[in-house]
Amino acid sequence: TIVVIGGIGVLLYMAGKEMMPRGIRNKNPLNIEYNKANDWEGQTGVEPEGRFARFSESVYGIRAGAKLISNYMTVHNRYSVIDILERFAPASENHTAGYANFVASKMGVGVSERLNKTHIPAMVTAMIQFENGVNPYTDSYINKGCKMAGVI
Repeated sequence: TIVVIGGIGVLLYMAGKEMMPRGIRNKNPLNIEYNKANDWEGQTGVEPEGRFARFSESVYGIRAGAKLISNYMTVHNRYSVIDILERFAPASENHTAGYANFVASKMGVGVSERLNKTHIPAMVTAMIQFENGVNPYTDSYINKGCKMAGVI
């Protein structure tokens, strides 16, 4: 059974009697697309639908998301919420401006404000909430994934 929550458009899947957002179910809370060339630590493959990566534990999905954001900053010279999300969630597939406004608001920064690596845990936290409609992870768990990514 698929249910769409209004506003964010999060897909939920029936798992027994419990409904879980796709990113939580895949232990990929930022919904990182599967790419055979990306051999993420803890990645176990691709979801049955064939689009998003699956991880053995959510902390590995958080780690991968933090690494992506860090790479967008250092490799691709993208330092603001809008610049990062234009690459992560391009307008051809997403409402990127709405996503960026949500994330920036949750972080307490402007969408075009220059960020640094210390902002990554807060950005990951906000992105998880946007991607899934909820964020079931503690700050310490998110920080663990960010630490594993080498960003804190």
